[in-house]
Amino acid sequence: MVFSSFRWFPFVIVLIAVVSPASGQGRSKPSARQECSVFVREAPKPARPEMALRKAQEDSLHAAIDSVLAGRDVGKGYLILHVDQISGGRSVEAMDLELGEALLDSLALRMAIHANRTGRSAVVSFPRQPASVGTDSIGSTYEWCSPRLNNMYLITRYLGREARKLPPAVLEAGAEAVIWVFVSDQGKALTSAIQRSSGFPAFDRTAISAARNARYDPAFENGIPLGVWVELPIQIRGSQ
Repeated sequence: MVFSSFRWFPFVIVLIAVVSPASGQGRSKPSARQECSVFVREAPKPARPEMALRKAQEDSLHAAIDSVLAGRDVGKGYLILHVDQISGGRSVEAMDLELGEALLDSLALRMAIHANRTGRSAVVSFPRQPASVGTDSIGSTYEWCSPRLNNMYLITRYLGREARKLPPAVLEAGAEAVIWVFVSDQGKALTSAIQRSSGFPAFDRTAISAARNARYDPAFENGIPLGVWVELPIQIRGSQ
């Protein structure tokens, strides 16, 4: 079977929620290639069920983290829980935070409890939310710039190489996995989670790896860069 008989679908990135706004320590302004629009702030609309659940779970995690920190200033950065939903492996990473070993161990324990309950990766950003983000009154205007994938070509090449290693059943039937990726205020993909499995563990692993290697122009609200979760469907067309 010749690989050229298959093609990778274009990536589709949809911003699904701002669940962990970062502190504005990343880029200073949106890229000229990003899509930016001015909106009128409306009353909050009901979130998609899966996002409402994720928001509730992460709010609970934030409360647990805050109880450990007890108001302590740990700097500007991220506390990241990586959960491999296929192998079950877990790890906790502190990025740009001033944490001692004992404090990190205490925080890792809280994040382990979160992982046991949810089975998904999570990100806690510090400080939690800039005062200028999300505080405008209903009816006020704000500018929103969506994250933009800026290494599409390299990711597509990576997927093309990895496709050769996939089981024949995947190539024959085709597959799609929907991945959630946390994009930092610097445009880095910090961690990911499977939102909808393709049903093929090998393809899910490939999709997660591709999502983690993606690079973005970060989201901006009113000129402030934010860390946000985005949704990334990755699809391959089968030969059938």
